[in-house]
Amino acid sequence: MKSYGQYCPIAAALDVIGERWSLLIIRELSFGPQRFTDIRRALPGLSPNLLIDRLRLLDEQGVIERRGDAGMSSRAVYTLTASGTELLPILQSLAQWGIHHLPDPGEILNFSPVAAIRTALFNGVAYRFLPPEGIRVSLEIDGMRFRMLLNGPVPWLRGGSDENADVKLKISAADLVRWRQGRILVGEALQSGRIELSGSKVEAFLEVFGFQAAPAKRPELAIRSIAALKAESN
Repeated sequence: MKSYGQYCPIAAALDVIGERWSLLIIRELSFGPQRFTDIRRALPGLSPNLLIDRLRLLDEQGVIERRGDAGMSSRAVYTLTASGTELLPILQSLAQWGIHHLPDPGEILNFSPVAAIRTALFNGVAYRFLPPEGIRVSLEIDGMRFRMLLNGPVPWLRGGSDENADVKLKISAADLVRWRQGRILVGEALQSGRIELSGSKVEAFLEVFGFQAAPAKRPELAIRSIAALKAESN
């Protein structure tokens, strides 16, 4: 592994996790323990030999660890160590910055609801705004239903609906990402039915995902809060 050879904490961090694919491997392990085949499936552009090399380096640096029978590689799983878990806020910040550099999702063929959730709701979460008890969210995206729980370093997601959810959101996959990017005015979208949003914790939901503020470079897309919109309509 090459080193920057600089007495600098940023350089030292990049010496450990700066190799290509390393941060994406860490991203996948942030969702929980994964087998080798799971990581390969999530990162189709990564060759098996390179994945083996990256896993070995991250293991040697104490970022991840391999668990399971050493003689049965198919049963072994990889998981983040305590040191690796400390990287999750960094990944969240990178995602919050990077989402505004993604192309419009409408340009991508077969953009799925799961891809939209991972892009818009699994990254860049501002946990400082999360209520102590968390937020339960019921999602309907392009006709598919999901249950999501926010109460830890990574959102929990399962299929199905949650009638007792704190927040209920109905939206298209492409619009979910556009909304997170600040490309959609929430007031207009709510009035037109393009977005359906309700529940007791809507304000907290918007704050946790930064839906109330558009990118600084695009002030014309500034989003008004739900409370302000309701006050104007009364």
